[in-house]
Amino acid sequence: MEPVSLSLGIAALFTNCVQCFEYFKATTTMRKDYDILLLKLELEQERLLVWGEGVRIGEKDWSEEMTFDGDTNRQSLARRCLTTIGILLEDAEDLKSLYGVQPSTTATGNASTRSISSNALRRLRVRFARFSGGIGIVGKTRWAIHDAVKFQKLVNHIRDLIDGLIRDTVGAPEMHDKEVQNDIACMTDDISSLNLLSKACEDDYPSWSEVAKSAINASEIATTDGELANDRVHMYQIDRDEEASRSVSSDQVRPAWFGDGKFYIDTQTKIFFVLTEQCRNEGTDSFCDQANLGEMAFAYSNSFIAPGASYTGSSPGHWIAKEVYPQNFTTTDLKDWDEHQRTLEVRAIRERLPMPTRSMFLVNTYIYCPPCACQVETAFEICRSLKGNPNIDVRIRVDCRGTTSCSELSSRVDGMNSLIEYVKSLESVIASDDYRIERLRAIDRQWLEVAVDEYEEEVQALALPPSERISNIVRSHAEEELCAAIIILGEADHCLPLVRASPFPPFKRGRTPQETEIYKMTQNYADSNWYWQRNFMGTYARKPQIKKRLLPTLSKT
Repeated sequence: MEPVSLSLGIAALFTNCVQCFEYFKATTTMRKDYDILLLKLELEQERLLVWGEGVRIGEKDWSEEMTFDGDTNRQSLARRCLTTIGILLEDAEDLKSLYGVQPSTTATGNASTRSISSNALRRLRVRFARFSGGIGIVGKTRWAIHDAVKFQKLVNHIRDLIDGLIRDTVGAPEMHDKEVQNDIACMTDDISSLNLLSKACEDDYPSWSEVAKSAINASEIATTDGELANDRVHMYQIDRDEEASRSVSSDQVRPAWFGDGKFYIDTQTKIFFVLTEQCRNEGTDSFCDQANLGEMAFAYSNSFIAPGASYTGSSPGHWIAKEVYPQNFTTTDLKDWDEHQRTLEVRAIRERLPMPTRSMFLVNTYIYCPPCACQVETAFEICRSLKGNPNIDVRIRVDCRGTTSCSELSSRVDGMNSLIEYVKSLESVIASDDYRIERLRAIDRQWLEVAVDEYEEEVQALALPPSERISNIVRSHAEEELCAAIIILGEADHCLPLVRASPFPPFKRGRTPQETEIYKMTQNYADSNWYWQRNFMGTYARKPQIKKRLLPTLSKT
């Protein structure tokens, strides 16, 4: 047969492919394994339809140039993928000889059976005027499976092409997954199709198979007792502690404020200070060279924390983890998440809500530290301990506003740039099983790049007074709903002004914070007023001091 021309536009190639899939759906079989294979092929049509929806084919004023931002390589790739899909589904000789199908003589399928692609096709018809009359297959050959092994090869080839189409032209595969899952969730009135769909998805799309099972569960629950699902959901809802969930009404004094602008953070957000000794590399031949900070920060030898502290659970990260309560930020019972996830999925399907995942309930913890290899390494140690709680996400922000004994104010931006470049170089070569991958994930590179850009334009921001420095750190979290903790790490001498800066309370006379001490700041409510309270948490064991080898003094002659 005459192949589809590469000169056709993407919209025409796309609609041709959509029609070609229909040639395989118009027949019925008497074998369950064939039905599952046909459904596997239809899943690929669903993925293609969702891709077309993602690039907005059929919308008013749509154009290839606008969709692909003028990238001719991506446009060409999309055309090649769609052309090849069309050829695979239309070449009658190859379909019969290579892919195990024969012209069908059976009657058309049951029209009442729900299709996984029904909703996506309906949305396409709404967008595309020439589909308003439906996708016809009159006069076209209807194909039936004759050889299951060969037909599976066809499905595999189509899947590979659509993988490439999604990955290399528009990206964001997670958005495609979400749309497909929503379409599966809408099939709760057809349990037989959902059972087949669950089997069809098991090998290649296990998460979709789980959604289908949840939809079956939802349908069965709704059939037996309309209120049962809601009752089960309530079993996994808990009442937030009255003090923990106290909201601030208009007639109450607002939470303790920061800065002249009087901005606030969530009353459940805690601020921790971890005080360290001075940089251990200062005065040695391995001093913190800001130009090489990135490589030094990943050296695994600079942490202030004694290794035994992690083994005994007495490291700063372990102590802080005990004070961070993700449960205070949600009414969903996180303790038995694995047990009740399926019930929450049932409710999500019935109420057309997003499918629940553990990541939806993560709370954020941020570690701020100055650009010093010892400080960054210590931040990694704290991060590792906090990550023991699956409901806590940790981001490390290396901040050149933080003072350190091993660098001058003017060079700290260089240290941040060094870290950014080193992280980027690792990202280009690192494997998924590399031991450094968790550290790369912890570094908040986007924040670093924005911060460097701002600091280079406004150098005076690096020399702010303590109250403004702490205010600037807190300000970026003022509108954040899931910020559970802010950890400020730094040398005791340089952190002291921050620990006692407004709005934190002053220390008792004669009391001066020392190295290895940890402090917790919390907001309390009393006498119609919010205020910050400081609590001493204890001290941590530090590594034995390394023996310094002093650098030679350069002669002035």
